[in-house]
This record gives sequence, C-alpha cells and structure tokens, in this order.
Amino acid sequence: MTGSATNLDTDSTTSTTSASQNSNSGSTAPFDSQSQYTGSVAAPRKEILTFVLPDEEGDDDRHALVPLPKTYDEAVACAIRVLGTYMGDATPSNIRLRSRIQDVQRKWIWADIDPENWQLLVSSGDNVGVFEKIRVPRGIHHFMHGEVFLSFGKKETQNRLVWSNVTQPANPPGRGLTYTLVGRPSKLIDAIQIIRALPMTSNVPYEWTEARKQVKDWTEEDWAEATSKIKFYKFVNPNLSTAVYQELPPIAYTNDDVWRVLVPMPGEVLGVVLPPKSEVLPFKSEY
Repeated sequence: MTGSATNLDTDSTTSTTSASQNSNSGSTAPFDSQSQYTGSVAAPRKEILTFVLPDEEGDDDRHALVPLPKTYDEAVACAIRVLGTYMGDATPSNIRLRSRIQDVQRKWIWADIDPENWQLLVSSGDNVGVFEKIRVPRGIHHFMHGEVFLSFGKKETQNRLVWSNVTQPANPPGRGLTYTLVGRPSKLIDAIQIIRALPMTSNVPYEWTEARKQVKDWTEEDWAEATSKIKFYKFVNPNLSTAVYQELPPIAYTNDDVWRVLVPMPGEVLGVVLPPKSEVLPFKSEY
C-alpha cells in the first residue's frame, strides 16, 4: 500500500514539475481536446420529400428529391419546377398532389392530400405523387388529323353569340357547292392562318362572307393587334348544332399540347369570334 502511494506521489510530483518547467520556460502545454470533451454534435436531420410523376401507361415513373415544402401550394410550385418539363399542362390549377399509403388490404394506393393540413399529413421521407387533373398528351404524334366545320360567331346580346350556318357536304357531293370544312388545326397559329387565307380564297362559302369582309383590309399591323383577341370555341353539338358553346381556355392559346386535346375533333364544329372592328381598326373608315 505504501509503495502504491509513493508511486502516485511521484507521478503527481513529476507532472507538477513538468508543468512548472513549461511555465517557467514561457511555453504552454498543448491542449488535448479529446481529453477535455469526448461528445459530438449531431448533424441537422435532412428533411427531404420525394416527388413521383407516375407513368400511367407503364413503369417509367419519374422521381425528384426536394427539401420538404412547408405548404401545399409551395409543394405544387416545387413539383412544377422539378417535373414540369415532363407534363403536358404544368399549371398550378391542373396539378393534384397525392400521398403514397397502404389501404386496409395492404395495397399501395395514391390518396388525395387535404391542402389545409399539409404539415399534419406529409412528413420528411414521404413519397408524394404529382398528377395532372386533365392529362395532356405531349407531341404531335397524338394528334388526330381530319376536317372540322368552321363557324363564325358574333355578339347578338351581351351574353349571347349567334353563329354562321354549317354546310354539310351532300351525298354524293353536288358540283360547284362549297362547304364550311377546313383542316383540323393542330395549333393556334394554324387556325389563325386559316382565317388569314379568307381574303385570298376565291371560292369562299356564303356562310363566311361576312367574316371575309371583316378581315379583307387588315394589314400586318392589324393582324398583330387582332391575333391575341381572336377567340375559339367548341360545341356540344349533336347534329352539328351551335346552340351550346364554350370558349377554349386561355392555356390552349399558349400551349400547343393543350390545344390539340381541346380543339374539336374531325367532323365537329370549331367556332371563331373575331374582335370588333373598333378594337382592331379604330381609326379606319367603315368597310
């Protein structure tokens, strides 16, 4: 026991002497961080969400990792930013987010998310599906070519349009007859070109006479002004009726894929409303 005590005293004396010598020599003993502090600070936990753009025709889903959004609207904007190039209509109003969960039968399903309770329902590490409310095929290869009937509308009252008659081909076709048929336009610019060709067409159907008269004196400047004001319509048209109509949505004018989905199918009626003369030619004389 005495030897042990002596050893401890010797070690203590040696340590003290060494520290004293270092102090006297003006040097400082090196600081050993490990002997002073052995703990570590954990790295902040990453909060990451996986967006999934399902391939409804196969197994080629697309995925994207993003920081966990704080709100549903923020998540929609984020989904469009990272996956919008693969969508036909990547606008917020056309996007629906769904969570990947298992139902009571242990099958994996996509469940709609309540936007008001985003933070309660969605956590880091979850898979969130990105769906288009109206699925828009991308590319001209989906487009169905053919002919549509063209009808021009004008305002009769504030809320009512009247439309030019639709002429159907006879069976068999009669010689010299003209029909209100045009090639189904695959994009807005094609539809505008059909209207622009009216003044240069010699055999214009009688039903288009008034529209032709309206645009015959338009200059390039007039067309540039009028193009954004020309509106197109589709019809709920049993027997080619123009009684019930609906304007194509604004995105159809800027997104060719949306236009190709919504423009009337071959054999149906495409409605056109030209802007009033006062909006295009305010300083020109009457026709």
